Amino acid sequence: MWVFIRDALNWTRCPLNVDSFVEDFSNHKCLKGNLIKFWVFAGCVWTLWLFRNDMVFQDRVPSNIMSLLYRFLSILAQWLPLTPMRLKEDATRCLSSLHARARSITNQPRNASLSDL
Repeated sequence: MWVFIRDALNWTRCPLNVDSFVEDFSNHKCLKGNLIKFWVFAGCVWTLWLFRNDMVFQDRVPSNIMSLLYRFLSILAQWLPLTPMRLKEDATRCLSSLHARARSITNQPRNASLSDL
């Protein structure tokens, strides 16, 4: 999921764990950029938590990995109206980039391997 986010948002690297996210977060000088990164991070973590709960409590395993990405995008879209006005434009642009990347993955030929994504 982080590789998807990194590629969609043109980040130079993606966090490998919470520690590396905090390190990247603290090294970023722009407050607005930090808040957008945190918004994306929170959406990602919340999505993973919900999927984990589905697997543990409802014995549901996703049949398609894209459902994870679309749930992530759905959560960010639901949170978009809650973002402060000063972040709304950047958050909207971020969400649009994520949607565009998801569409490009969805439109890959069926015989494409995971390494092509």
